[in-house]
Amino acid sequence: MIKTSHATSHKENQQSKNEHARECSECNGDIIPEHSNGELVCEDCGLIIDTNTIDRGPEWRSFGDEPKGETLSRVGPRVTELLHDNGVSSEISWANKDGHGNILSQKRRTQMQRLRKWDSWAHFDGRERLVAYANNEIRRMGSALGVPRAIQETSAMLYKQTQEKELVVGRDVDDISAGCLYIAARVHDQPRPLAEVTSVSRKQRRDIARASNLVMKELGLQLEPVNPVKYVEKIANNVNADRDIITTAETILKEIDDTHISGHKPSAVAASAVYAAGIVHENIIPQPLICEHADVTRETIKKTYQLLFEHTDIVDLSTIDLSSKHAPYRIRDEINT
Repeated sequence: MIKTSHATSHKENQQSKNEHARECSECNGDIIPEHSNGELVCEDCGLIIDTNTIDRGPEWRSFGDEPKGETLSRVGPRVTELLHDNGVSSEISWANKDGHGNILSQKRRTQMQRLRKWDSWAHFDGRERLVAYANNEIRRMGSALGVPRAIQETSAMLYKQTQEKELVVGRDVDDISAGCLYIAARVHDQPRPLAEVTSVSRKQRRDIARASNLVMKELGLQLEPVNPVKYVEKIANNVNADRDIITTAETILKEIDDTHISGHKPSAVAASAVYAAGIVHENIIPQPLICEHADVTRETIKKTYQLLFEHTDIVDLSTIDLSSKHAPYRIRDEINT
């Protein structure tokens, strides 16, 4: 050990001398350190003076998109709301090996298993167990829906706020976590229909709706009504509609006054606009197909798309024109079915 220590110390001193020499022995050029590969290189002729040099620079790292210097960290991942302790705790490794990579004896493995159990108990109390479970549910549902991580982070933050206000007491954690995910998607202006959130949740739709209303009321969240335009492209893509139909459907919704569609379900209005755009382009999309992907009934689409035609100037069709015997055959046939 003493010889190794002296050898290491001698090598470090030699490297330090080479760094301070700053002159190439071949061309007397300047020597610069290449920290990416741990070498000292002549800037003029490219001669490698030394390898495996010690990087004496700072070990700071940036884990975010913020300006450099504001989010510098020494080690570890960034702080996240998706972990009950924000990701700043430590844990005992499950690899039953020592620092040299040797397998632990049976006695030591039993001892480490006991320490892991105690460490796990020390990290969690009753409230933190609920937070950890809710965060796991949010990550699971968010992954199934394909929502960005930012929405999942907001969902976890909302759940922690509900727990601080003791809204979870006496209520199902699954209801609250699904409701928080639904609200977070609206906060980030990437709304998901309640039926879509319900499809990846373990609870029923009415329970999630009740929980989301409770969270918004108790936390004082004032959210604008969802714009039906947000749902158009997704519904149109699910029914393989052309780009022209998507553009026309969005134009119809932008032209119509909000007072005419107030109180209507946003996804139903968007589905009706897609169906109306198909009529405009003489490429009618079957109503059952749209109903399947928009979670609405055919009766809703029949009433709503005619309302859109009646109050928009994009086409010269009204509810009377659509139901009259002079309407195109394909339109009359689709209405009567």
